[in-house]
Amino acid sequence: MEDGSVAAGKRNFDIGIVVPLAEEFRYMREVTPLLESISHLGSFFYSIDIGAVSAICCIAGQMGTLPALQAATRLLQFADLKMLVVLGVAGALDNDVSLGDVVVATEINEFQANSKAESIEGGFEVRYSGRHSSLDFQIRQALTNFEFSGQHFFSDWQAITGNHYADLGASEKADVSCPPSLRFGPIASGNVVAAAAAFVNELKRIDRKFVAIDMEAAGVAFAAEERIHPLPCLVV
Repeated sequence: MEDGSVAAGKRNFDIGIVVPLAEEFRYMREVTPLLESISHLGSFFYSIDIGAVSAICCIAGQMGTLPALQAATRLLQFADLKMLVVLGVAGALDNDVSLGDVVVATEINEFQANSKAESIEGGFEVRYSGRHSSLDFQIRQALTNFEFSGQHFFSDWQAITGNHYADLGASEKADVSCPPSLRFGPIASGNVVAAAAAFVNELKRIDRKFVAIDMEAAGVAFAAEERIHPLPCLVV
């Protein structure tokens, strides 16, 4: 459909999806047909077809918790939603998580929040406190039981991704998890690209159960929670 402007009043969607970067949105578009592109007060939103529920997306356009918070806020100003979702690529913090696996955050730990720099001999060290957001109980139950309660859909997902894997034709594809696993656990979220093994070890000291790290989830979770009527937030 062509771009259009929105009439007065909010539109209703079941879920709002914040995608951090345009590259990630391009991948999503390969499996989720675009229904409508909407221009509204200088922002752009995309209605997509994900089946029985209605969904509206926006692209943060930059990495980091603040751009994600701002994107989620624009989305909430545009639409009435039942849930906010963060959908993107994360870095693994658990050796059992492989490239291609899907990670669902049972908890988001904005690990840098409320931290304190304390003096030590020869300098200082940062003591992390964090800001924690937990996945809604009903959503967590639905997803952890998806393999069994939605066995047909789960099997289809693994079969389809397996076919894509076979078609890759890349020499390094042996490093890709196939069929993909669905992983659950706490994630670290903050304005740091975790490219150093020593930093990853530091994160594991904060929470040894961290499965992944991203730079946007904490911002969207904050936007979902700090409202008169909080919304559940799902991070994938």
